[in-house]
Amino acid sequence: MKNINKGKTLIIPDVHQNIGFVNDILTKEDWFDHCVFLGDWFDTFRDIDNKVAYSMKETCKWINSKLDDDRFIWLLGNHDLSYISSYRKGTFPKKVNYFCCSGWTRSKAKDFNRIIDPEWLKKIELCCKVGDAYCVHAGFSHEQFQPYMTEEQNINLMYADWEKSKSTFMFDADHWIGKVGPCRCGTDRYSSPVWLDFFEEFKPLDEVRIICGHTNSAHNPQCKTSSNGLDNWCIDNEQKMYMVYHNDKFEIKPI
Repeated sequence: MKNINKGKTLIIPDVHQNIGFVNDILTKEDWFDHCVFLGDWFDTFRDIDNKVAYSMKETCKWINSKLDDDRFIWLLGNHDLSYISSYRKGTFPKKVNYFCCSGWTRSKAKDFNRIIDPEWLKKIELCCKVGDAYCVHAGFSHEQFQPYMTEEQNINLMYADWEKSKSTFMFDADHWIGKVGPCRCGTDRYSSPVWLDFFEEFKPLDEVRIICGHTNSAHNPQCKTSSNGLDNWCIDNEQKMYMVYHNDKFEIKPI
C-alpha cells in the first residue's frame, strides 16, 4: 500500500467520464508530487453531447495516456468494479450479475475490454494512505473488519486480499468487495469499502481517518468527526471540489 507523507498530493473524487473536471484541476495546480483518484471513472450521468463528459472509449484512452506517470494513484470504485469484473482477455461474458451497478452496459464493457490498457488493471488499488488518512472510494467500517485486530491491521488485510484477488479478475458472488447494504438497494448486512454509504452507513473509526468519495452531496463536502477528534471527509460533490494535502494539512479546494 502506498504511504504518502511528503510533498503535495491532489485527491480527486469520482470522475464518471468527466475528464474535463480532471483536466481543470491538473491545469490549475501548476505542480504536485502525487495525485490520488478516488475511483468511479466510468458510467457518466451527464449528457455527453454537451462535452461535459467523454465517451467510454475516450475515457479509456485518456487513462491509457497517463499510465507512465508514476504520480498518479488509481483507487477502485464500484463503477470501475463492474467493468473490471467483466474483463477477460479475448472473451466477454454475457452478463456480470452480482457486480453490475447503474450505468453498466454490455456495449460499454466491450469498449472497455477492447481499449483499456491491462497495465491499468494492475495499478488499481483498494486504498492508500496520505498523511494520517486512508483514502478509499467509499469508506471502511467496523462491520467489514475481523475481530481481535486493530483497524489498521484490518485495512492492511483487506488491501492484501484485494491485491491477490485482482490478479485473476475472477470474483465469486460471496467476495466481500461486492457486498452492498440495504441503503444502496443491496441484500447484504453491510457494504464493502467501494459501496459504503457515507450518510447512512459510515461511522467514524476510533484509530484512523478516512477520506472518500462515492456518496454524492449536491452542496457541501460532508464531514463526520470521531470521538477522538479525527475528521473524516466525503468529497464527492458533483465535481465541484477536490482536496490537497501539503505541509501536513488537508485543504478542500473549489472548482
